[in-house]
Amino acid sequence: MNTVAQVPHDIQTSAMSALDIMLNETVMARIESMAARMAMSKITTPKHLQGNEGDCMAIVMQAMQWGMNPYAVAQKTHLVNGTLGYEAQLVNAVITARAPVKERLHFEWYGDWSKVNGKDDKSPNLGVKVSATLRGESAPRVIDISMAQVGPVRNSPLWVADPRQQIAYLATKRWARLYCPDVILGVYTPDEVIEREEVDITPAQSKVKRHQGTSSLKAQMAEREQSQETIIDMAPEFDVNGLITQINEVASLDDLKTLAKTFPTNLGEPAESDIKKAYANQKFYLQLIDDLEAATSIEAINSIMEKQFEPNSSFLSDSQIDHVSKLFERKTAELTE
Repeated sequence: MNTVAQVPHDIQTSAMSALDIMLNETVMARIESMAARMAMSKITTPKHLQGNEGDCMAIVMQAMQWGMNPYAVAQKTHLVNGTLGYEAQLVNAVITARAPVKERLHFEWYGDWSKVNGKDDKSPNLGVKVSATLRGESAPRVIDISMAQVGPVRNSPLWVADPRQQIAYLATKRWARLYCPDVILGVYTPDEVIEREEVDITPAQSKVKRHQGTSSLKAQMAEREQSQETIIDMAPEFDVNGLITQINEVASLDDLKTLAKTFPTNLGEPAESDIKKAYANQKFYLQLIDDLEAATSIEAINSIMEKQFEPNSSFLSDSQIDHVSKLFERKTAELTE
């Protein structure tokens, strides 16, 4: 007997946004299940994703939004300086498929490319024009990128072997970030990740000593409020990594809440998401420590470890896991005496 399988309307995901996905319990359950299977895979999942359900879940969600095979997307990712980067080939495929344009992007190269070493060429007369017409418009949107405008990070060997292709990839990304940024919001290629890491964004050092408890955090908050105008003017130079390090070093929930009041709100993405993620992870860790310290029975400790620690241990660092383990052993010994 032949029957056609019907997909329930509430779990069709081809055009779902991240918010739609997160609010759909059925879809989220399937994503979690797929992420768990992906994390366990040893062949079809890259090493930097193996055993990491959280990152696998992010890959699955991203693939769903793009309408792509999550395993194919995973194979096109790399870990660069602690940040997940997507291969230029994948990013350009996404832009071509998902950008709201009437036709494919059009490329027009100019200059003599016969003897170009794309690794270090800075010629202003060699480049490419990328154009496409957005839906609902009659004139194409154009961006012109020359070799002189290519950043210093050119790690791909294709900059030597096929510079025309590489500059076309770069121009496509810049075109998308300018005219339809929502298509690849928060998605960067390895060269872009490294380029962001290598820029010197060190801000003026705070005069307030760190690690001095709540009083120090309040002093830092006052200092930031005093220089708020400068921070707004220099938003691109804010030391996001420094703030994340400070979040990870806070030792109490009260101090963490105090520090949160100093967070800038004008940094844009992906900085704001990175800060929120670090804050959420540290809040979970500190709450876990408080709950274990407050436990008054072996049953309570075991319940905390089973329901809070074990399902979320992937969000903790090695040192945090070690601290939780030692605390568990100490509390267990105290409650069995």
